[in-house]
This record gives sequence, structure tokens and C-alpha cells, in this order.
Amino acid sequence: MYCSELITEVKDYVGRSSGDNQLITDARILRWLNDAQRDIVKYCPGLLELDFKSSALYCISDQYRYSMSDITGDTTDNTAAEVAHVYYMQLIDGNNSYPMTFMPVDDFDGAYPDLTSDDYSRDKPCYWTRRGNYIEVNPIPDTDMSYVLKTYGTFYAKEFTGTESTEASELEDSDDGLVYYAVHKAYAAMGNTTKTLEWKSAYESWKADYKEDNDVMMEWDWNIYGD
Repeated sequence: MYCSELITEVKDYVGRSSGDNQLITDARILRWLNDAQRDIVKYCPGLLELDFKSSALYCISDQYRYSMSDITGDTTDNTAAEVAHVYYMQLIDGNNSYPMTFMPVDDFDGAYPDLTSDDYSRDKPCYWTRRGNYIEVNPIPDTDMSYVLKTYGTFYAKEFTGTESTEASELEDSDDGLVYYAVHKAYAAMGNTTKTLEWKSAYESWKADYKEDNDVMMEWDWNIYGD
């Protein structure tokens, strides 16, 4: 369904088919639909339609922290998308390339409590973690631009840009979930607790089924990408 059609369906479900310029506005429903997309991608890190690999990050001498906003996909159709998950990294150095080892952030901090100290030698990075919207690596690189930090992960779905939009969601088969989410938000705004809980439950149930059917990375929860 197009975005404009999703908005219409949400209004039909909450009895606002004739329009509402005060509370359940088209602009507010648009925001809820975009919020729903982000929530689904956070819950489902392994959606193939949003998968990427990127060679956009280069090692910088004495820099251990790299912004995920600098990661762009290697194909032109996703160069402007926002990164949701990074699940694998390689250091690219010709025949000397190798996979980097992921460490949960607490383990990373425990192993390297003072990463910028001169006590740690500079070398090719071997370990990585994610802290917020940054990737941190160790050892700290010893040279500029010689090595690529190749990243693999998933983007967020591109946001709907307008209430009259004829865009469809990049999340395949997600229309029902987007509507359920927006309807539960609409009822919450209207103060109808019973309907809010009913539609929220429908959304959460749908989301669990969607993950089971579409997420190819169910093992994410057990950190299979660590040691």
C-alpha cells in the first residue's frame, strides 16, 4: 500500500474518515507510520531488503571512534540511508585482510579501560564494539587511510516523506503492522485505554510473527558474532 492509503486506513479504523484537523491529523499519522518502521527494524536486525555492505570507513591514525553516519552503502540505491545495525566488520588490507572480532561494549571497556593511553600500541584494529551511533576499534590505527573498515549491517527503512505520498514501505509485507502501530497511537491520543491496549497487543503479536517469518538473523539475540 502507498503511504497515503495507509493514512486513510488508519483514519477509517479510528472513525476519522471525514478528517480531523486537531488530533488525528494526517501529519501525525505520517509520523506514527515512520516510527513504526523504525521500531520494526530495531526488532528485526536481519531484514534482507535493508541489508548492506560498506567500504566507506577508512582507518585514521590515532582515531579509535568512527561515526556510523559516515557509513554509506556500496550501491547507489542506499547511499543516503541511515544505519540501524552493524553485525560484522572486516579490516581490508589486500591478502592480509581478516574478520574483526565483535566485543559487547561492557567487555570492551573492561579489556581497554583507558584506550587512548600510550600504554597501548598502535596497530591494525582487531576488535570492535558499538557505542550509541559510533563504532570503536582496538588497537588504535597506526596509519591514515591505508586500511578499510568494511562494515556489514542493515539500514533503517527510508521514511515516508509526505501525507500524499505514493511511496510504499521498503519493509516487505509490513502494511498491517504499520497500520496496527498507528491505530494504537491514535487511540492513545484519543484517551481510549481499552482500544489502545487492544491494538498495541495486535501490533506486538504481528511484530513477533513478522520477525519469525522475515528476520534471517534470529541468532543475533545470542551474540553469535562475538567470540
